[in-house]
Amino acid sequence: MISPSDITIVLQGSIPTVRDANGESFRDLLNRTRSALPGAKVILSTWRNTKVSRTLPIDEVVRSNDPGSLPPIKFDNVGANNINRQIVSTLAGLERVQTRYAIKLRTDACLEHDGFIRSFETYSTEFPTAEARILTNCFFTIDPLVLEHMPFHTSDWFMFSTTERLVQYWSRSHITLEDASYYETHPHAKHSSYLDRQFRTRLAVEQYLCTAFAKKMGYTTPEYHNDARKEVISAFHDFMAQHFMVLDPWQSGLKLAKYRSVHKSTMQSMNCMMFFDWYKLCADRTSGEIDPTLYAAAAKRARQKRRVKIGNMLLSPIAPIIYSHRFTPIGVRLLKIAMASRKIHAG
Repeated sequence: MISPSDITIVLQGSIPTVRDANGESFRDLLNRTRSALPGAKVILSTWRNTKVSRTLPIDEVVRSNDPGSLPPIKFDNVGANNINRQIVSTLAGLERVQTRYAIKLRTDACLEHDGFIRSFETYSTEFPTAEARILTNCFFTIDPLVLEHMPFHTSDWFMFSTTERLVQYWSRSHITLEDASYYETHPHAKHSSYLDRQFRTRLAVEQYLCTAFAKKMGYTTPEYHNDARKEVISAFHDFMAQHFMVLDPWQSGLKLAKYRSVHKSTMQSMNCMMFFDWYKLCADRTSGEIDPTLYAAAAKRARQKRRVKIGNMLLSPIAPIIYSHRFTPIGVRLLKIAMASRKIHAG
């Protein structure tokens, strides 16, 4: 069994200077995570100019030179692309870990309980693999067959695995300015949807990390963000079933107030690969015993997602209206109609 003392938590990034949407400070989030995993070591991997209070319950501080940001990921977004910052700070922290297992966690997030440990042990036994899986969050692990067509887009908010596996995943070269601004000088693919055409960068941040990892293992990976060729999708599904584990936040214990609205979003529940979706991928590829109740729920959800996919295709001509901030309620209502049944949550 995995004990919290076998785990080091790598908190990656700048220290939040304001309270989150729930009114909690960085210290509050840190204390909450400490309570969920008593005995775990905590490493803060941040920047050289960051002031860190000596009274914070942190075991070690790792400081790196800030590589800077890149242009916004999407044309309709004003936020900077911080992928290179994330690579530098995450890897610097992971390289200092001495325990067998590690967690990569954003500094504005926390863990409310240790459910991810139980799930990791349970489903690693049910779906055994030669190497340790990387456990991640369902939001934003994108399902490329529904709304946003981005295979190998695995969430980077929270990851848990063996330290060796996480170091392998995060050992990446930096994204170049040329790739970060790719669609400023290249046209989007002809099959691109309205959402697909919002991208500036050749590969989304999460895709860049995941495709580099998967490509080294021989998987066919996308050449650009919405490269959804059949062979790419097939490789993505095999990869997720073999190397990853996807949990919903209420299963893992992850809490990230910045994106709390996402948890209630009908659109994102369909757009993302949630636990049931991942479970079905694995169950369809195993000859061992599976949980019939879980599989039945997963199959029902798969039917819902197929209806949403068809509905999204039919509504494509008016997508700019549906997905505009002004008309978001209309888009949500149409998605609910497409689902034609209540939203399923993993228990």
